[in-house]
Amino acid sequence: VTMAAKNHEIAQRLSILTCTLQKVTNDLESDFTAKYNLTPSEFHFLTHLHIIKNVNIKSIAQAMNISYGRISHILNALENKGFVKRDFNKKDKRNIVISLTNKAKDMIEKAHAQYMDMHGEILKNFDAKKSETLVNTLEEYLNSVKSFMQK
Repeated sequence: VTMAAKNHEIAQRLSILTCTLQKVTNDLESDFTAKYNLTPSEFHFLTHLHIIKNVNIKSIAQAMNISYGRISHILNALENKGFVKRDFNKKDKRNIVISLTNKAKDMIEKAHAQYMDMHGEILKNFDAKKSETLVNTLEEYLNSVKSFMQK
């Protein structure tokens, strides 16, 4: 078997793994966020807001790499659920600042702990060395994909 043929075989396996992993992790995330009556996008929005604290719509749209229209839809849903509030910037009334409610802060802390526990359970299938290798390899792969996309 030539090196080119071997690389093609590995690339094909990686392609299938990438697609399968994306579907499985999306399903896992959807199941997890549904426990909190949230969509994955709403959960990511709240997580970003929890980390960054008070932000405006433009900065969170850029951080999440989604349109203002999509952000507006997510924001309306989260506001209706009592998880976020909008405040006008006192210096510039056009600039709306978004912040978490106490209800959201409590839920995010609980959900984050459960999310980490879930990933810990998944990693129980690996010994410590394999877990570390897996994470390091995934980080390298992610960096490689990002580098490829910038070309």
